[in-house]
Parts: sequence; structure tokens; C-alpha cells
Amino acid sequence: MNEDLYRTAMDGICQKVALQEIRKVIRGNKPEGVKLEQIVSIIHGYEEDMEQRERDAERRAIEEEEEAERRERSEEFFEGLTAPLDKLMDCVKGEKHDK
Repeated sequence: MNEDLYRTAMDGICQKVALQEIRKVIRGNKPEGVKLEQIVSIIHGYEEDMEQRERDAERRAIEEEEEAERRERSEEFFEGLTAPLDKLMDCVKGEKHDK
């Protein structure tokens, strides 16, 4: 499967933004307990985003697999329809068909 450059870049951006926000909190003037709560909040938000991205990636993979299966079934169906037509065309052209 091809690497999705956009999503890879977005992962990097999410990480960078989360770390920037944590640095802002650490440098801030709020009490240590408040800082810790804010950092935990940032981390939980980041984790939720990553979990959502994983679910989205799984959903896309399932959809791609289902689409490939649909295409395969469709191709098999049409192959079944075209085989008799091919045999008929061979007969019309005067070719012998060994079956």
C-alpha cells in the first residue's frame, strides 16, 4: 500500500502542536497543579485524536478491501457472461471451439 504523505505530515503536525502547547504550559505562571492538569488534558486530547485517526485508517482499509472484493466479483460475473459470447463469436467467424 502506498504511504499516505498527507496523513504522515498531519501526524507530525499533531505531535508538534501538542509539544508546543505543553511547553507553553510549562513556561506559564500558573501553579504546578494547574500546569499538570493542563498537560494531562493536552495529552488526553492528543491520544483521542490519534485513536480517531487509527479508527479512520481502519475504516478506510476495510472500505478499500470491500471495494476490491466488489470489483473482483463484478469481473468474475462479467467473465461468466462474456465466455458464451466469445464462443458464439468463434462460431460465427468459423473457428472451431474445443468444448
